[in-house]
Amino acid sequence: GINAEYMGIQQFAKGGMIQVTLRWGKQNVPLTIDLNEDAAVLKAQIYALTSIPTDKQKILLKSGKSITDTTDVKALNLKDGMTFMLIGTPEDKQEKIDLTKKPLFAEDLTSVDKAKLYQQKTGEAIPVGLINLGNTCYLNSCIQVLKKVKELTADLVNYKGLYTNPNKKMALIAAIRDTNRMLDINGEAVRPLNLVVTLKQAFPLFDEVDEQGHPKQQDAEECWGNLITTMSQFHNSALIKQLFEIEFTSQLVNQEAPDEVVPATVELSNKLSCTIDNESNPINFLQDGLKCSLTGSITKFSPKLNRDAVFMKKMAIKKLPGYLVVHFVRFFWKKAHTMAGTRAGKAKILRNVAFPKILDAQDYCSEELKKQLEVGRSEETRQLEEDTKRMLESRGKDPEEEKRPLLGKEDKKEEKEVSVDDEILNLPFGEGLDTGKYHLVGVVTHKGRYADSGHYVGWTYHKQNTWLKFDDETVSSVKTPDILALRGGGDWHMTYICLYRKLQVKPRATSPKSSPIKEAKPQHLQSIHIYTYTCLLYTSDAADERSSVDLGGRRIIKKK
Repeated sequence: GINAEYMGIQQFAKGGMIQVTLRWGKQNVPLTIDLNEDAAVLKAQIYALTSIPTDKQKILLKSGKSITDTTDVKALNLKDGMTFMLIGTPEDKQEKIDLTKKPLFAEDLTSVDKAKLYQQKTGEAIPVGLINLGNTCYLNSCIQVLKKVKELTADLVNYKGLYTNPNKKMALIAAIRDTNRMLDINGEAVRPLNLVVTLKQAFPLFDEVDEQGHPKQQDAEECWGNLITTMSQFHNSALIKQLFEIEFTSQLVNQEAPDEVVPATVELSNKLSCTIDNESNPINFLQDGLKCSLTGSITKFSPKLNRDAVFMKKMAIKKLPGYLVVHFVRFFWKKAHTMAGTRAGKAKILRNVAFPKILDAQDYCSEELKKQLEVGRSEETRQLEEDTKRMLESRGKDPEEEKRPLLGKEDKKEEKEVSVDDEILNLPFGEGLDTGKYHLVGVVTHKGRYADSGHYVGWTYHKQNTWLKFDDETVSSVKTPDILALRGGGDWHMTYICLYRKLQVKPRATSPKSSPIKEAKPQHLQSIHIYTYTCLLYTSDAADERSSVDLGGRRIIKKK
């Protein structure tokens, strides 16, 4: 299993796999061939590169031989640097399988055909996993969750680079694009060989091996960060900024001389961090951990005191992105303890930290941003009140008598979970009003008690109350309560990275029977069509009782 896969990666890196050229019309398309794979995989690779359906491809060698689905690739005696002739027309849209010609049986369909049929029937790609190529679960989980960022996935389709690019970071972007394409069309688990190889070439840290020569387990959060940074540097920095970049204002105040205030500065980060090990103040809720990392202290020179002094640092969010990436700081550096006989090394915090499905960031924003968000929040409140009133009137009840128990939050135990409509969740950015609220759409978990081992799994929101669990090549379906149970505290999967998508309120005209709220009705909303809007409420006790957000932190925290 793992050792064999790793040897395959090593063989590729040393040139054991061959590079050939597909001459397709006036284009020369570079292609890497794994001689251990069958012809069906080769044709699927070509489909990912050219969009020519596998059954429409005609591949000719100089000898006159053609490659079909049943061709034994090893028997062709292929050599590095060879050129093939490729004939075929790319499909403009996903080609439909004609169900009227003859009855279809599952055993008669290839995996690619099954993927086409599934997309034809459901309008979405069939969920498939990624094969573990030797402790690569950290990468597999990140790729599956990143793919949930649909704006980024769609943009990568337009990337023109190739994974044969000598710039390995640009090659890595091409490998991500091609892997996403294979996940959409393959119909079965994908073997991401090019992706793993280019990642290790671009970032040698991920190519570390143990004393036995086996690949080491790596940090998923560090992998995630490198993937985002690479795409920002070599592809579309503007999009990455829009999707992930958080802008903060940072203020320093001298604790010994409070009147000495350092002018506010702006700091940028692509993530928030949830502090878990807070010394004498343990963290039980995500929001508390985020709030903790928004404040801190640093030692710097004080011009007023003419010596070093301790300054209190306070952060506030100045600009929110389309997605909030939250890193649970579970790993830290533990010093050696002579009396206990322990060595220095990375350790893991297993503490149970609850996190909400709906995360509200408003309280942790700057005053200026809070005012901007108030427009959307007022519109949200107005729509909620209108919808509640209509519902009660349709039942013959007095809205004034029923308003308090339905809208109030005094008795949190009685509050029911209200789902966000998928149409609202997937509303394109800019088509609604921002509220400062975010909906959980992806999770990366780590299972195990040690930082240098264990197993990573990706979980992504699918629709309604359903999520998909990507455990390498195995894909299964789970429910929202299963996701919220990934809070830690034992040997089960525990949250390490959370991905939240921004929620917007779709504006609608004010009901004739209700009075408009001035802040919620700018002039550009005067003639907007009336839309149905599902109200947003917190969805767990953790969300009801805590609320906060924060700045990103380092992967390894040195513990004193």
